[in-house]
Amino acid sequence: MTTACPRQADESDWIAPERSLRGTPLWGRDHRRGPAAVVSRWAVGLAVLAASVLATAQPAAAHDQLIETTPAASTTVAVAPLALTLRFDSDVMDISNEVVVRDPLGNVVVDTQGVVDGMVLSAPLPADLGRGTYTVAWRVVSGDGHPIQGTFEFSVGAPSAPSASPSFSPAATAAPSVADTPAGPAATVWIGLAAAAVLTVAAVVLRRRRRRTEP
Repeated sequence: MTTACPRQADESDWIAPERSLRGTPLWGRDHRRGPAAVVSRWAVGLAVLAASVLATAQPAAAHDQLIETTPAASTTVAVAPLALTLRFDSDVMDISNEVVVRDPLGNVVVDTQGVVDGMVLSAPLPADLGRGTYTVAWRVVSGDGHPIQGTFEFSVGAPSAPSASPSFSPAATAAPSVADTPAGPAATVWIGLAAAAVLTVAAVVLRRRRRRTEP
């Protein structure tokens, strides 16, 4: 009985470990492009995220606006009001508020922080206000943490004759400033866009290097 000897394997029986039967690398072309593809996906993702944050942050970035006063600005009332009210388009913060009222001669008749109730800031007025034009200077802290201010006039009985009165503003008090508040959505957007740009450049460089090294 003859026993068949096993044939010794030669070079033709071996398949290069890095090649499949069809000649495509076992790890695939997608794997070879992995770094560039991953970087590209990150860049696109960051760009989309930055755009969405910017779109949603625009309404929130606007400061509160004064929409109504009592007495109304530039009007004349027959009887002196007992209080002054300012209404804003959204709630204001109850910190560092100030209302200053000056009479026709420029004398201060009211200097108070007033009372905040949601969107309304109110301040009492003296009961003995005489005839003439009164100037109101106000300041509040907007809901986004930034101080806003303005002035308006109203008259009691009849407007005062024009006079060269000095301009004024509420006395300086501690209030949040832009530097004291944390970075807002705009900063996040710019950081995201910068990161997306860097990743995009990196993806282009990686792809060019890969093409130069391919056989």
